[in-house]
Amino acid sequence: MTDAPVKAEGRVRKSPMALDSDPSWKAAVLITGKGEMIVKSAILAILLKHGPLSDDDIHAHYAAAGGNRTTQRVRTARKALENDGLVREFDTDGVTSNGGQCARHVLVGDES
Repeated sequence: MTDAPVKAEGRVRKSPMALDSDPSWKAAVLITGKGEMIVKSAILAILLKHGPLSDDDIHAHYAAAGGNRTTQRVRTARKALENDGLVREFDTDGVTSNGGQCARHVLVGDES
């Protein structure tokens, strides 16, 4: 990416606009402490009961249970749990909402 101005709809921008207006790093900074633990706890409970699941499926269960965080925020929390050694990739047999192939995840120790 360059620092050259970008013309967009009659305006000149200093840099191109990002396609993702709420990147995961921003979501991670905005939710900390208790809120982060609530999302992570929900993901662990969902995977315990329903795993293996894709990130889209985890978010669908989370939203159905009344969770109000974005798909990206739930994905970021699931990745943090993976980094903490509590969740692992199970296989790549998941299907995204767009029909693409994706990873499914389980709790560490779950051999489903």
